[in-house]
Amino acid sequence: MSRVQRLLSRLNQAQIGVEIAPYFNGALPKRDGHRVLIMDLFDAATLRAHAASNPFIEKQKIADIEEVDLVGDAARIGEMIDEIGMRGKIHYIISSHNFEHLPNPIRFLQGAYDALAEGGVLSMAIPDYRTCFDHFRYPTRLSDWLRAHHQTRTAPDPEMLFDSDTN
Repeated sequence: MSRVQRLLSRLNQAQIGVEIAPYFNGALPKRDGHRVLIMDLFDAATLRAHAASNPFIEKQKIADIEEVDLVGDAARIGEMIDEIGMRGKIHYIISSHNFEHLPNPIRFLQGAYDALAEGGVLSMAIPDYRTCFDHFRYPTRLSDWLRAHHQTRTAPDPEMLFDSDTN
């Protein structure tokens, strides 16, 4: 059973959720009747422009980019859900291959907890770094997460950028 099938077995289509940065490959797209809020760093027009300028993305995929409801950093999910009056009312959050890019993962996890209704589901896909393009990078340590959280980091610090670029 796939992750999406497992998630769907616990939910019904009437429940509302959030999908973080699905680009053109959403797990539970609105066009299929799912009540999902799309969250991304960019609005849909910007995402479509990026996709159109990328020669590796098939042009028909651009139509699959859905409107973005929540524009901002996923680490701010709790605040953004609070701003629209949905705190504690979200039944599921889907995060596929973006958690590892967050400058402040603890803030994201706290925000997801605040956003979710009792019994809500946080479904995350995180790549195996041993098979990724950046597998020579040093693995993130818990102390890195704690530092980012205590510094209330909202963007990668220069050391993280250097490490990413050189390894």
